[in-house]
Amino acid sequence: MIGIYGHPFAAFYWQAAIALYECAVPFEFLTLDPEHPENLEAVRRLSPTGRFPVLVDGEHTVIESAAVIEYLDLHCGTRRVLESAIVPGGICARS
Repeated sequence: MIGIYGHPFAAFYWQAAIALYECAVPFEFLTLDPEHPENLEAVRRLSPTGRFPVLVDGEHTVIESAAVIEYLDLHCGTRRVLESAIVPGGICARS
């Protein structure tokens, strides 16, 4: 299952979460807060810059919301996220 590290009040997390919901991809939300120090440590280890959201899909780690959205569009087999209002025409149209 895909895991995503973020904070529920962070807009960058919600951008990625909306893409996950749009793709109907099941995921586990791993909150970043003082009550979950193991998640904070995981983000420090996975994201050299300390930025989030951090998406973990098996052996793949994707950092920052724009990269997460593009990853979902390319690898989740839906091609729906970037062809919607997020990026009109989708990324394939830009090539």
